[in-house]
Amino acid sequence: MNKTIRSKQSTPIKQKLTAIIDSINVDIFGYEKLVNQNVQRFIVETASKAGVNPQTLFVRIVKPGQSLRVFLHTGAQQIEELTIKDLVLFFVGSSSVVNPATVADRVISFMDAYAHEKTLDVSKLQILISTLDKQILVKSFCDQQFVEDIPLKQLINQFKS
Repeated sequence: MNKTIRSKQSTPIKQKLTAIIDSINVDIFGYEKLVNQNVQRFIVETASKAGVNPQTLFVRIVKPGQSLRVFLHTGAQQIEELTIKDLVLFFVGSSSVVNPATVADRVISFMDAYAHEKTLDVSKLQILISTLDKQILVKSFCDQQFVEDIPLKQLINQFKS
């Protein structure tokens, strides 16, 4: 009788299921839709107050040193520096119970991990968030060099409570 013995080299079922679940892009609670609406509203209201075209407005997130800084731009012109609380409002709206300090820590960790993964200098990493035809665009740059588009969902995870 010839029995086949399974080797311990196969991936455990728990790891396989975890990988599958992590790769699912279903937004069962509508969180991404809510974030999209909040970002769109913020951009339109801010553009209206500043008297600029909403299509030219974008948020720039940088990490000089150990802190997080957020700026609002139109084209090449910086309009103002935003607080982390503003950034939370930008993503999750005024009904948020998310602690801004927690968000700052999560975004810093995200930027550190992202820069490490892409072998970039985190102090030169910039994340730009803009809108185009009611779609939110998240792009990464190192200095002025485009790196890649970042899925919105990846950034949203930093704002969940």
